[in-house]
Amino acid sequence: MKKISTILCCLIVALLALNLQAQENRFLAEVFDEVTVTAGVEYGINATVIALPSVGEAIPQSLVMDVYQPANDALTERPVVMVYHTGNFLPNVTNGGITGTRQDSSTVELCTRLAKAGYVAAAVDYRLCCNPLDASKPESVLVVSQAADR
Repeated sequence: MKKISTILCCLIVALLALNLQAQENRFLAEVFDEVTVTAGVEYGINATVIALPSVGEAIPQSLVMDVYQPANDALTERPVVMVYHTGNFLPNVTNGGITGTRQDSSTVELCTRLAKAGYVAAAVDYRLCCNPLDASKPESVLVVSQAADR
């Protein structure tokens, strides 16, 4: 009986040590196997001016984000990493790249890895700005810089 108690105590100590080691690697390596994603969380409203030339006014647009968190994490206070997709403030079909939404595979992968390391990651949509058909380079640059300021 004494041997069984000693073995059980050693096993419990070993498991606690492994758990502590995993917690030491938190934020540096993946310590969680699963991630919880809350999609489409509204965090504000802005206005898009993309259709301004045809509609004549800015159109209100909800700003949303997808929130990635480690599943079954006992820690209640975690750092948040805000992840803004690429796309240069242009609609996905006109930005000339393969990215431009919060659901891009690279954005999803980055947020998933951050959550598995213990962070909360928010893939954030932002206000798109420009008239992509505008041939005026100076005006396009001005509108993009104004969108970044806003």
